Amino acid sequence: MAKEHDDSFSKHRMESLTDGIFATVMTILILALVVPIITGPDVSKQLFPTIVSLLPSIIIYVFSFTVLLVMWIGHNNMFRYLHSINPRVLWLNGIFLMLIGVVPFSTAFLGRYPLEQPAIILYGINFLLLAVMFRITTSYVIGHHDSSDKLLYTTSRNNWFGIFTFIFGIAFSFLSSYISLAFFALMPIFYLYQAFFGMYRQLK
Repeated sequence: MAKEHDDSFSKHRMESLTDGIFATVMTILILALVVPIITGPDVSKQLFPTIVSLLPSIIIYVFSFTVLLVMWIGHNNMFRYLHSINPRVLWLNGIFLMLIGVVPFSTAFLGRYPLEQPAIILYGINFLLLAVMFRITTSYVIGHHDSSDKLLYTTSRNNWFGIFTFIFGIAFSFLSSYISLAFFALMPIFYLYQAFFGMYRQLK
């Protein structure tokens, strides 16, 4: 009984840490949107162009938040199959969470310089490494779980879409920043489609 209690407790603590980091990072994302200080007699006339200037940061915030939400849902799908946690799972999850922690920085950087290649590459690499770590962890779970549910395999297969999306986004930054951003936009669009019309409709 003691062993079962320890395994359950370890999994609970890992999931609590994961949920806490996801919640913190997804909240911090909005802090990159700084309310501008406008002075002068015609404040109302200056507000609209100021809001327009914030649109790139707002759009990138939506992209990042949506992708993080997708990863949190996928993480939940993946770890419900594990009944015990070993050190390898803890380290895989820890590296994944470390990369999650970088997201507010890469998002703020791209929001400040949305058409600059270094910012695009930094953002792309951050999410590419996240997708790769998610893939590695999913492959490990698939090799050690005892369920025949197809949802885990669908989650793993769809993860390849994210990997290739960010690879192409980084590669096309050498040709056009707009094409790179379009590739980054495909990720949340694809998973929103999946959420309402695809794989996540299987969840009960």
